[in-house]
Amino acid sequence: MTSKSTGLLYRFATRINVRSTWTGRIQQRNIPPGDTCFFKALLFLGAGSVIHALHGEQDIRNMGGLKKLIPITFITVLIAALAISGFPLLSGFFSKDEILAHAYEQNKTVWIILSFSSFLTAFYMFRLIYLTFFNTFRGTEETRSHVHESPWTMTVPLVVLCFLSIFGGLIGLPSVFNVGHWLDGYLSGVTEGSLRFLNHTEALNHTMEIGLMSLAGFGAILVILFARNRYITLHQLPPEEVSLKGFEKLVYNKFYVDEFYEKFISQPVFRLSTFAGDWIDKMIIDRVVNGSGWLVDFSGRTLRLLQNGNTGFYVFAMVIGMVVLFIIRLLI
Repeated sequence: MTSKSTGLLYRFATRINVRSTWTGRIQQRNIPPGDTCFFKALLFLGAGSVIHALHGEQDIRNMGGLKKLIPITFITVLIAALAISGFPLLSGFFSKDEILAHAYEQNKTVWIILSFSSFLTAFYMFRLIYLTFFNTFRGTEETRSHVHESPWTMTVPLVVLCFLSIFGGLIGLPSVFNVGHWLDGYLSGVTEGSLRFLNHTEALNHTMEIGLMSLAGFGAILVILFARNRYITLHQLPPEEVSLKGFEKLVYNKFYVDEFYEKFISQPVFRLSTFAGDWIDKMIIDRVVNGSGWLVDFSGRTLRLLQNGNTGFYVFAMVIGMVVLFIIRLLI
């Protein structure tokens, strides 16, 4: 199995969310990062728990039917997937609402892009859920016979993060709920300098905010149902890498960003580091340092020959020194 076909579970579960960088009016209504870190950390640990249960297997095409075999992992990862998808009333729903509301205030085009990306998040997260935990097991019988729930050292953190993923959104409810925002203004000192770059529009009224929340929530639910129809009802599987063509192959390979980074950044830096280590460090720096040490050692061994304990030699050396000084004085 190639390296690109392994790790599908890990890549889907450990996405990087960059939507928060598009927000505006940061000082007035800050977006709480705490609730987002709860379910993202839960996805990291949940992916590790699944991999542990399957003894290192990471390709979701070889999984399925695990919800009864590892129920604690299933329930906690399901809650995390719902939260990151923006399912209503979970922690991710409120943070996503804040982000989309700010984007809507600042730029409608950005709001459309972020809304679409949030629906994509819901889709691929539930592709992960359905392919990993539902239908029948698609791996080998030997692997299935060894599937087991993770030990308590792994499941207890999962349960704690699951609890926080459910209730973590309460630390920063939208203004429509008319309650105090615990994190409001906590980054005001950091973001104060960026306020001049924002469009200082009026804040959304409650009707519009509720409408945006409803749209985001119902959209997430519809996308989850669409993924269910595709991967549970129709039993579709992600195609093998060799069968991908065109845009699908481009997306599967993440627009070849990793390959570009490896070829034009990592490898040149590595070659430069190798050159610096093999030539500059060893041929120049080491020689200067070692040469200095050799010079001091050679000088010491040479000068110690003058200290032979012979009084006559000392008197002779003193006379020679005086003659040399006298000649120098005459020349000057």
